[in-house]
Amino acid sequence: MFATQSGSEKLVNVLLKEQSDLEARTTNRETALLIAANEGFTFIVHVLLNKGAECVAGYLPGSTPQEVAFKFLIIDILQRA
Repeated sequence: MFATQSGSEKLVNVLLKEQSDLEARTTNRETALLIAANEGFTFIVHVLLNKGAECVAGYLPGSTPQEVAFKFLIIDILQRA
């Protein structure tokens, strides 16, 4: 989660090569994709989706990556996945 929160594209790619769990969650039930969408890290959103991250996994109403991305106008990235 740190890699996503920091916006480090390089670190995210390294961890994905090591087959990190795309659906791992923080103590607040956030996935890496949800964090990336919430922070507006479009490149990381794209990378996670290409690796198979679930784009409808949320933890509260209004908090799926799709719903968050819509707020940040990056819904088109999620729809292309």
